[in-house]
Amino acid sequence: MTQPPTLQDVATRAGVSIATASRVLSGTDNVTQRTQNRVRKAVTELNYVPNAKARALRKQSSEVLGLVLPNFHNPFFLELIEKTVIESKAHGYRMVITGGEDTFQESEQLATTKAVDGLLIFGARTDETPNWKLLETFPVVFFDRAPESASIHDIAINHRAGARIVTQHLISVGARTLLHIAGPHHLGVSAARRNGFNDAVTEANNKRPDTILSAEIIEGDFSMESGAKAARRYVDTHRGAPAGVFAANDHMAIGAMNELRNLGYEIPNDVLVAGYDGIASTALIQPSLTTLVLPIQNMAKQAVTLLINLIENGLDSTGAEPIELTGTLRIGGSTTQP
Repeated sequence: MTQPPTLQDVATRAGVSIATASRVLSGTDNVTQRTQNRVRKAVTELNYVPNAKARALRKQSSEVLGLVLPNFHNPFFLELIEKTVIESKAHGYRMVITGGEDTFQESEQLATTKAVDGLLIFGARTDETPNWKLLETFPVVFFDRAPESASIHDIAINHRAGARIVTQHLISVGARTLLHIAGPHHLGVSAARRNGFNDAVTEANNKRPDTILSAEIIEGDFSMESGAKAARRYVDTHRGAPAGVFAANDHMAIGAMNELRNLGYEIPNDVLVAGYDGIASTALIQPSLTTLVLPIQNMAKQAVTLLINLIENGLDSTGAEPIELTGTLRIGGSTTQP
C-alpha cells in the first residue's frame, strides 16, 4: 500500500527545509513569495493533505512547549531561553522552562503529565539513558546534544569544526604553546571541541614539523571558577603561562583571563585567549573576547518551528536527520595587539 506523502516529501520536492515548508503551510509571512509558490506547487503535485488526526489533537492541546536545560547559571542558556520564548510566542505557544542534571527525567515528568505538547531538550549527557518509548511517541527536538539514534530530531552545531577554527586562529597569530580548557568529559559537545582543538594542532605540526606546537588539555566544568583553576594549574606546573588559551566556553575563558591577570600576565601581550559560544558579555569586557559565536537565534527558530511541525502535522520521526548549523569566529581584543 502506497504511503501518503508527508511534509518531508513536500519539502524535498520544493527544495526547502521542513521548517520552511511548515511556515508556508501555516501561513506565516516570513517566507519569500517565490519559495511559497514552490511549496504550494509541491503540495499540489504530491496531493499532500496535512495529518487530520494530528490537527484534531492540536485543537485539544495546551499550546505549551517545554524547554529542558541542564542548569541556569550559564549565560548561553539564558540567551537561548529568551530566543525560544520569543519564537514560541510568534507561533502562538507559551513556554514552560525547567532544568536539572538529569534532563531525561525532567523531560519524562513534563511529557507524562501532559503539561506540554512537545519538548525542546538541551544538555543531554552521553552517560544518560533516554526513555526511547517517550522519544518515539512524544514530539521532541534536541538542541545540539542528542542521544545517538536515527529517529531523533536534532538542531546540531558542528562543534569540532568550530573549535578547529578558533585554535587555527590562535596558531595563526603566533601561539606556539597552547592550553585547551575542555568541558566536562561526559558531554558530547566537550569531546567535539576537544577533537577540533587536537585537529588544528595536529594539522599545524604536520605542516611545520620544524616548529612543533606544545599543547595541553585541562578539564573544567564550564564555570568561570574552573577556567581560573585551569589557568593557575598550567602556570604552576610549567612555571609560566601558555602563549594561547582556548576555553571550551566563554565563561571559562573569562575566568582564565582574570586569573592570568592576577598572576601578572597581560592579555593579549603575554597570553592570547579565546572562548566559545559568543555570549553577549564577551563584547563588553576589556579586552573584548575572541570567541566562536553560535547562531542562537537561528537555533531557536529552527528548533521551535520543527517541534511545532511535529505537534501539528504528526510527522513520523523515522529517518530524521539533524539540522546542522555553524558558528562564526568573532575576533576581539584578547587575541589582537592594540
